[in-house]
Amino acid sequence: MSIVSIQLGQCGNQIGEELFNNVIADVRSTAPNVSPAEDASYVETSTDRFFNTKKDGSLEARAVLIDTEEKVIQCLLNRRRPLPWSYNAKSVCSQRRGSGNNWAQGFCVFGDVVGHQVVDALRSQVERCDRLSGLLLMLSLAGGTGSGLSVLQPAEPIASFSHLLNVLCPQPDYKLLSLYSCPQLSERTLRYTTWTWPGLMKHLRQMLITNCSQEEGMNWSVKPETKRNISVANVAFLRGIGCQSADSHVLNDDLLYPLWSPPQFRFASCSTRRPFNHYPEMASLLSNNQSFISRLNPLLERAWRMFSSKAYLHQYQLYGLCENDFLDSFIILEQALMNYKQLS
Repeated sequence: MSIVSIQLGQCGNQIGEELFNNVIADVRSTAPNVSPAEDASYVETSTDRFFNTKKDGSLEARAVLIDTEEKVIQCLLNRRRPLPWSYNAKSVCSQRRGSGNNWAQGFCVFGDVVGHQVVDALRSQVERCDRLSGLLLMLSLAGGTGSGLSVLQPAEPIASFSHLLNVLCPQPDYKLLSLYSCPQLSERTLRYTTWTWPGLMKHLRQMLITNCSQEEGMNWSVKPETKRNISVANVAFLRGIGCQSADSHVLNDDLLYPLWSPPQFRFASCSTRRPFNHYPEMASLLSNNQSFISRLNPLLERAWRMFSSKAYLHQYQLYGLCENDFLDSFIILEQALMNYKQLS
């Protein structure tokens, strides 16, 4: 099943390039402890999911590149990479002038300008897929093109990730996801470090409890009995030799979830013996939890202060937004915060 990526704005395009670089590095890495048949199946599946294979054997990313200025996209198209993959120049939608870091300009102005061009480029990519699994949008939450123009892009096919969304978002009021992973080590230090699956599960659980995105500086004194980062649902991804024997059920503890969440529907895991890049063992957790409360609260308070003093409002009104649009956004954000706070 194939995934078509939509890269929006400078941030989305730069992140997209890194994604494809990592996918190529992953499939080209050696897996000595995996059978040749299993390794070949993984390489073929992963490659076909993210790339089209050209007649000369080189790979072309299944991606649509969108920006309201040309500089970043032209750099991506002309860049010489050590690994054989490229972008399709026909899947580019760009303008010569940018959005000036203005959400309203990206939404109100450039939406109408590039909308049909984006749909045509996306249709071309989708038609080259034997079976479309979904769309992957990469963008910034701020700025003009990434956040503003992205609102107008087709979002319905994303629902094709139903097997994952059904677990992580069983309730429509909870749609914010966080990512945790360990170990987080440089390639130089890996030779001096030994990890076990029980240790990885213990670290991943504590990262979830303390809402710590990095292992370094994690507070081990915090227990779920005293401070809980309540999760609606979690999905664990385990990679490396022995991952099938890892006890991932430590992430399905009743203390980590609300009382109304049934154990059989709140947690899932998937694994493969093939290591990820240079990590012999790696564990990641995609979580729908309360971690966004601490980030959104100060953001909302600051936004209200700026709105009350009418800071920068004229720059948005210039392109068609009004104060009611801001008030509607505040209501949506406050409701999301209230929903997650009520999990405790």
